Formats: sequence, structure tokens, C-alpha cells
Amino acid sequence: VICSDKTGTLTKNEMTVNSIYTGGSLFKVKGSGYRPEGCFLDQNGDEIEPTVPSLQLMLLGGLLSSDASLEEDGQGYEIIGDPTEGALVVVAAKGGLEREQAEKEYPRVAEIPFDSARKMMTTFHPMGGGVRSFTKGAPDVLLARCSSVLTPKGSEPMLPAVRTLLVDTNAQLASQGQRVLALACRRWQAVPSQPTTENSEQDLTFVGFFVMQDPARPEAGEAVAVASRAGIRTVMITGDHPRTATAIAGELDMWRTGEGALTGAELERLDE
Repeated sequence: VICSDKTGTLTKNEMTVNSIYTGGSLFKVKGSGYRPEGCFLDQNGDEIEPTVPSLQLMLLGGLLSSDASLEEDGQGYEIIGDPTEGALVVVAAKGGLEREQAEKEYPRVAEIPFDSARKMMTTFHPMGGGVRSFTKGAPDVLLARCSSVLTPKGSEPMLPAVRTLLVDTNAQLASQGQRVLALACRRWQAVPSQPTTENSEQDLTFVGFFVMQDPARPEAGEAVAVASRAGIRTVMITGDHPRTATAIAGELDMWRTGEGALTGAELERLDE
């Protein structure tokens, strides 16, 4: 048996945001790779300026709560830092938001760093006469901490039907082999003293989903086939949503409909 991680090994590790779900609408984003060129399309496929308030907040929040940077080296563009965060920086640039200017206008004054147990991170920025925090992370974890949702009419309570719709939307997007990252925010009069997940990552307002594609490496499929012919079973290990994982695994012929996919929680419950 060979157990392999997914991102960067079975896939290219070149994350690209290809759509953004916010305010009940799915906006397509054109352009691939790290070149900050591309346009935004509405649900009718018409090109639009990214001026919709919730879309603007997605781009700004994703940029401010990321640590990656985009650099041009004369031959092209490269990401310094995490590729997932790099994808957020690139899509913000497509919307006209540059890191240097955004950080000057909305400096980061506090943060709760990412860790794999919480699966999210939060940053705090002076904004609109007060402070706004942005929390980005795994959709299932983040949705559980949201008590309201941003709509075209403003912030509204997170009713059970709305929560179910968002959970279903996440699952549908993930089933297409795409990585989904959620963004939420919260307004404060001032930064909480010693912000923690308990006092700051609760009662959030859901803003939307970033939908990213990380294409499979063409050579990975052949490697899986060679291993199979040699009697070696290949297993993918990833922190992605199970539907994202099985979609990519299916593309590489590592998984077929009806075969298993074990989550971390299910693995914890197994005996030796």
C-alpha cells in the first residue's frame, strides 16, 4: 500500500479561484494560474465589474486574512507563501485590490493564527469607524460558528433553512472536485483584549465561499496505474472535503463509485 498526500503530489498545487458564492449568487472568475488577469461573470454568464458589496467584501476579506504575496519575477508570477492563500491574493488583484494599498488602509492589528485543529484563522482590521474581523476556514467548521448571513439586503439571522442551503451548496461544489473555503466576518467597537477562538470566533456573519480548482498532475494518473499493475494499492490522504477528495481520486482512477472514503472523525473512532 502507498499512502500519498494530495495537494502538490497528486495535484499541481496551483490553486486558482474559479468562482465565488456570496449573497445567494455564484460569480464565475476567469483566468488561471497566478497571473492577476481575468474577469468576473454573473450567473447569466455576463461580464460584470466586481462592485457587488458582498463580492467586494469577499475579495477584501480574503486578501486581508491571508499571509501570501504575489510577485513578478520578469518571467511570470509566483506566490510566496501558502498556495491557497495565494489564490485569494490573485483573485483580489483581478478585482483591483492590491495587498500594499489594502494593508495600508486596513492594517492588521491582531490575529488568531490558523491551526489544523480549528481549521480556521482570524484577523482584525480598523474599518468603518470600528474594527472588523475576518475569519476564513473549512466551511463545515465555520458555518457552525455563524449566527447570521450576509444577503443583498444586509445581515440577516441564520435560519435553519438557510444553514441547510449553505451546507448543501458546499457539498455540491466540493463534489465537482473543487476546494471550498468559507469566509465570515464580525463587527467590533474595539479589538477584544487577548482574542481567542472562544471569545472572537463565535456569532459570526457568513459572507461566502471561495471555490478553487487544483488540477490533478497528468503524470500522477500514470503513476497510480503503474502501482496498480504492480499489485500496489494507492490511498489518498487529504484535509479536503470527502467529496472533493473522491472527485480528484476518481479522476486519477484511485477511487470508483461505491468505494469508501474515511473522514478523520471516523478514523478516530476505529480501534487498533
